[in-house]
Amino acid sequence: VMNFIVSIVFTVLMIIAVIFILMAAFYYLTAMGDPTKVAKAHNMLIYAAVAIAVALIAQGVQFVVNTIIFRQPT
Repeated sequence: VMNFIVSIVFTVLMIIAVIFILMAAFYYLTAMGDPTKVAKAHNMLIYAAVAIAVALIAQGVQFVVNTIIFRQPT
């Protein structure tokens, strides 16, 4: 059950991160020097990085729980 939930969370967060990266690239390309649009694109890249970090942490927590608590590697 835990493996299924973690894999769903990982997949959803990675999809969200890719969407945010593509949107940020679009904002960068269409900003034409507008500081507001550049800042918005920069924030989207930060959100994407956070989504990737959370997804990787979820995978790590799953590994730690399976290894330490249940004594079985994934």
